[in-house]
Amino acid sequence: MKSIFSRNILVVAVLCGLNTSVHAAGFALANQAGSGTGNAFAGNTAVVEDASTAWLNPAGMTELKSDTHISTSAHLVMPKAQFTNDGSTLPGVGTADGGKNGVVPGVYVVRRLNDKMSAGLSVNAPFGLGTEYSDNWVGRAHALESTIKTLNINPSIAYKVNDQLSVGAGISAQSMEVKLKSALPTGPTVTIAGKDHLSTGVNAGLLYKPTEKTQIGLHYRSGVDHKLKGTSKSDFAPLNADVTADASLPAHMSLSVGHKVNDKLEVMGDVTRTKWSSYERIRVVRSNGVDLSNEYQGWKDANRYAIGANYQYSERLKLRGGIALDESPVPNAQLRSPRTPDNDRTWVAVGANYKVKKNFDVDVAYTHISTKSTPIENTKMITGIPFLLKGNYDSKVDVVGVQLNWAF
Repeated sequence: MKSIFSRNILVVAVLCGLNTSVHAAGFALANQAGSGTGNAFAGNTAVVEDASTAWLNPAGMTELKSDTHISTSAHLVMPKAQFTNDGSTLPGVGTADGGKNGVVPGVYVVRRLNDKMSAGLSVNAPFGLGTEYSDNWVGRAHALESTIKTLNINPSIAYKVNDQLSVGAGISAQSMEVKLKSALPTGPTVTIAGKDHLSTGVNAGLLYKPTEKTQIGLHYRSGVDHKLKGTSKSDFAPLNADVTADASLPAHMSLSVGHKVNDKLEVMGDVTRTKWSSYERIRVVRSNGVDLSNEYQGWKDANRYAIGANYQYSERLKLRGGIALDESPVPNAQLRSPRTPDNDRTWVAVGANYKVKKNFDVDVAYTHISTKSTPIENTKMITGIPFLLKGNYDSKVDVVGVQLNWAF
């Protein structure tokens, strides 16, 4: 087991070096478990199937039957964010696709300590962003490239209070890396890049079984406040500087229910609320205390609603399906940014689990995420002059996920 675990951690370290692409509300990366992706995460915190419960709700770890469980997942995210110009200030190319493909990785390990307690470890990338535009598009003063990378390590522990109730909690150690590139109207580009090697957060959950067929899960994950340090670099010398910035990643809470209708069919539902109001502004400060930039974002808290089902087609094959409505935290077209051209989203997901042998099974899933027509009328002030980016985004995302699960 030690050898397998070490190799999985190495895989995560490599994958987290890739650019990830925003595909859930804001810049959260929802696809952290291949089994949950097939249900549009409808059973998120209530349904326990594999080691990914260490992340989704650590209280569920007491429900896993074998002494050791390991799951490793990877999701290929393929976004399209097609912009069409309708009156922007700068001349240039009026159509652009800011989407950038990426991979979302995850490794989860759960170990039973005794009949009452289990311990787990999650390694994943819960937040990320990847958008990139051509150098001559009409919105170049607002954004050329945006990259956010996170790596999260989350040890957790669970305790079985009785046959009906389990509780769990954990601590997250998280790093963050940000790169934001744009262009001055006169031509030179500006690249702001920063890192925070370690900030922490906490999470806690419970799993309650009112009957043998019904499970209710509740999970809270705190926000993480990052202090980024880095540089601003430009061909325009006055913009070269050492800089700092605060980045507050949001807390969220999920409530899920799973119910077994019979030996074949299980239905589930989930409501998740994310505190995106913590993302108030992007403020970058020079080392002398003077703002290099200070852009108001004004995001609002948002909800996500999902329903889904599992169907045990045969002894080896389980089929999954789900839909979700994912609210956007962006309040209006004026505050919408080409870095995150977000709007309300609809998920349609299908998946399957196949038991290869007694202690090894595979999850595969596909999700299509559609977004309604998204207007943008964002004004950016540069040296006291307003520059308008006005037009419309037509966006969609396709996600393909695979997860391997071992039990020993």
